[in-house]
Amino acid sequence: MKYRLDFITNSSSSSFIFGKPNENTIIIDDVYNIIKKLASDLIDIIDAIDKIASTTSEFKEYYLNLRGYKNILSRFDVYDRLRNDKNFQQTVMEEFKKHNITLQDDSKKPNTSFTYTSFLFCYTDNYDISWIRQIAEDSHLFCSDAVDFREEKYHSNEEYKEKIEECLDWYLSDSTLDDYREFDWDLGELREFREDVSVYDLAYQYLGEVALLGDDPCMPSFLYDYLKTKVDFACMHMG
Repeated sequence: MKYRLDFITNSSSSSFIFGKPNENTIIIDDVYNIIKKLASDLIDIIDAIDKIASTTSEFKEYYLNLRGYKNILSRFDVYDRLRNDKNFQQTVMEEFKKHNITLQDDSKKPNTSFTYTSFLFCYTDNYDISWIRQIAEDSHLFCSDAVDFREEKYHSNEEYKEKIEECLDWYLSDSTLDDYREFDWDLGELREFREDVSVYDLAYQYLGEVALLGDDPCMPSFLYDYLKTKVDFACMHMG
């Protein structure tokens, strides 16, 4: 079972870990540039698909209703139709391929959540597209704090410390963490990390170099799904 310590943050916290354990390959500015680049990738593709849809007779009705030029179909109606439109799906998959990005087909047992369905949820939601566009222009426009595990200046922040403890609990096995916990004789179980243990050092040893720590949602779901294909540790719904 997973240990849950006394502080327990809310069930909607999120975290994304960048870099490699015990290495020096990345800094916080690099992380923001990565997020900005991923968002830019998605916007380039969405804009390209919009251009195709706006000039292709069989897709034009979708485009006009989604982007507010018509109000005959709701976004949910358009989503349902696009989900079953094999020609549109093929167009989307080919556009991602042109950008050297693998979008997985839901019908082929995908091993990630970065799928055509995930794309449709985003593509039919103007708010999400606008949010991704803002992030592409200014990567700081999402609700996460960046923490470099190697930097002493972050180590005195209790909020960060608690969130990193949660990350360790969430991503690592009990067998890995048990050696770093103290035994609570009243409860008869391992509980808090020992006082001589730095959770920042543990995170650097086992997870990576830099973390984005925040609440859910801290970024649009489709961008999150894309990010998960690039890092080993990412969760927008810890708890």
